[in-house]
Amino acid sequence: MSKVTEAYNNWAHTYDRELNPSIELEHDRVVRILNPKEGDDILDVACGTGRYVKAAFERGSNVTGMDLTEAMLAEAKAKIPPRKRAPIVRYVQGDCTQVRFWRELQRDRETGFDKISCGLMIDHLLERQLPNLFKGMFLVLKPGGYAVVTTLHPETIWDFVKESNFKFALTSYGISHIHPLGTVESIARRSGFRVKIVELKIRHSIKHCFTPESYKKIRGMPFGVIYVLRKPKS
Repeated sequence: MSKVTEAYNNWAHTYDRELNPSIELEHDRVVRILNPKEGDDILDVACGTGRYVKAAFERGSNVTGMDLTEAMLAEAKAKIPPRKRAPIVRYVQGDCTQVRFWRELQRDRETGFDKISCGLMIDHLLERQLPNLFKGMFLVLKPGGYAVVTTLHPETIWDFVKESNFKFALTSYGISHIHPLGTVESIARRSGFRVKIVELKIRHSIKHCFTPESYKKIRGMPFGVIYVLRKPKS
């Protein structure tokens, strides 16, 4: 079992009950960019406990949630059980850094996905693992489709952030790999995507996640990144 799998298996049962400034900062913005619509086919890569699966399903989209971790998928299924009637929800366990996973996913579908979400996952990958992820997403997207990928910002000052009310459950596992913006952008472009970068800064909406003293120090500082990766129509 990898450290990532172990970490998230252990975290799964309390994940949704813990305060998490990263999620609170990005969630609404990601849903707006993803813009799930009735009849859309959406893939949620590293779906975790299913927050984006739920958001897309509630807007009428068909959703496939995939994750490496059995315990996280169990939590997602408890929110929205698999369904065969519209909107359809299904779940797949697999490793999105493996080419074989993407080829099998493509073979299972008659058409590609309209959109892909991938929240707070690439900061658990080594740089050498990123190309397989991006090439895989490019493979299963329809022409003109796009992926919304989020991660922690490489310029975040963690000494101040640690003064928050968040417990940082993964710290002891040593599985965080924060990549420079240019590195991620370059790999995504080489995979065929057109790239737009949205930087998220600490703002009033997540003030409650920090102590008053720490919030004064880090207000306005970069904290998250959204990469919007569009597959050309031709």
